[in-house]
Amino acid sequence: MAVIESSYFGCSVFATPYGSLPELVNNEVGFLSASADDLSNALNNAADFDKQKCHEYALNNFSSKLMALNYLTCYERVINGEVLNKQIPTLKQPPESKYLPYG
Repeated sequence: MAVIESSYFGCSVFATPYGSLPELVNNEVGFLSASADDLSNALNNAADFDKQKCHEYALNNFSSKLMALNYLTCYERVINGEVLNKQIPTLKQPPESKYLPYG
């Protein structure tokens, strides 16, 4: 929620690309990287991100109304006998290491 809330209030997001963050943050509203140097450089250019664009992105993509409508669509599909995932969800890329690249 913090990522969406930050965008809603016009703040760009700078974070690592783990978990759901790639689904929440695009290049127009933030920067994701596993590199501390890249994140540091991006923070130095934080003013390049448009606060209004960040706000509109959050408003248009993560409102409670939109979320409820999307859930209803999924519920209707399941009630009608459809499968939500055409194939069993799997990792797109198995992790190379057990640990994140930060020490």
